[in-house]
Parts: sequence; C-alpha cells; structure tokens
Amino acid sequence: LLNTIQQAGDCQGLWFADENTLPLLRTLLENFNNLVIISNRFDVAEAAKSRSRQVLFNDFDASTIESNSLDYVFYRVSKEKPLVNHLLKTAGRVLKPGGTLVLCGEKNEGIKTVIDKAASYFSDTAKAIKQGNFYYAFVERQTLNDSAAPNDSDYPILRSVSLNGVEWLCKPGIFGWNKIDEGSALLVEQVLGFYQQLPPPECLLDLGCGYGYLTLASSALQVQTRVLTDNNAAARSEER
Repeated sequence: LLNTIQQAGDCQGLWFADENTLPLLRTLLENFNNLVIISNRFDVAEAAKSRSRQVLFNDFDASTIESNSLDYVFYRVSKEKPLVNHLLKTAGRVLKPGGTLVLCGEKNEGIKTVIDKAASYFSDTAKAIKQGNFYYAFVERQTLNDSAAPNDSDYPILRSVSLNGVEWLCKPGIFGWNKIDEGSALLVEQVLGFYQQLPPPECLLDLGCGYGYLTLASSALQVQTRVLTDNNAAARSEER
C-alpha cells in the first residue's frame, strides 16, 4: 500500500484511513499534494496533516469529491463489514473509468472476500496476491455492475435500535452499535451498585463513549456534569 502511494506520485488519489492507518502514516517519508486523506479517527486525521493538505475528518463522507475524478483509491480494509462495503461503493463512484482501487489486509480480516467483491462490482478480474500474512490487489474500475453492488446496510443513516426496551438512534461504524456488549453491561451494573449507599459523584467522564450507552444507562445517578468523548467521528447517538 505504501509503495503504491509513493509510486502514484502526483496522481489524483484518495486514502481511506481508519484506526489501522496510524503506523503507516508515520512510515511515509513524503508529502503528497494530490492525495486526499479521509479518516473517521481524530488522531489519525491530525497525523495525516503532516502528509497532505487535503485531510477530512468525518464519518467517511466523500460527498465533496467529484464522481469519476480520481486515479487511485487506497484502502487497508476495516473490521466492520458495512463500513467496508460503504467504502467499496464510494470508491466505485469517485474513481475514473480505468482508475485503480488498491486493497490490502490480513486473511483473517476477510480480505480475499473483499477483493473478490470489489472485482465483481468493478467488472474486473483482479485476484488476491499473498505477501507474508497479508493479501493485496489492484482492482481496476471498469463498468460498475449494479447487481453486485456491496450491501452497506445504509451505512451513513441513523436508525432506531431497541436496547433493553429503550429506543436509540445509532448507526454502523461504532463498536457494538446494535447491541449491549457484556463488558458495558457489567460496568453499568457495578457502578449503579457501588453508588447505592454513597452520594453520587459530581462529574461523570465517559472516555471512548461510542454511542453513549454507559452514560445514558447510568442516568439514575444524579450527576451534575456528564462529559462524553470519543475520537471516532461516527460516535454520535440520541436516546428517544
């Protein structure tokens, strides 16, 4: 991935940079004038500013990039399948006919399936190439095959999720967005039990808040100040 970015030089390119990207950014030695970097992680976006003047921090929203305008899209695949599919569809829109999507990832991340899916969508014959524990591919964007368009579960759209009888507005892109993970459930239980016989704290700080489950589930505590923070641009939700 890094070699291709450097070889692409002044070509018009886009790099989807998620949490896996920080070590790669630190490895790059050059600055790139025509490389747009989009990241949903604040720390990654800040680090990317040393490599490109075109850095966007958002929930992988490439709507400001013209269709059929780019020579390359670079992507080291993410963990969450709706996000992967969203970015494959975005790459299909922004790449010129004949433009190249450069994909890489580990076998246990489903990279071979992602490559096959991109090739089918792009009407290309690209196959995965093995390098150590990684696989990579150069998928050329031909005619988009709408019947093979990846299902991104309407990735950008907030939707209603019922958790413990409470309706939340949330979306893919956040850890455990449509469930209550066991660790969070245990933590809320312990916190509420701990403060049954004690005055509530004056302040609650929720680090890495995700969709805010811990804070909202502990609303029985009469806390004066609640602060929620996360470095993920998708970390936003509402309770109905």
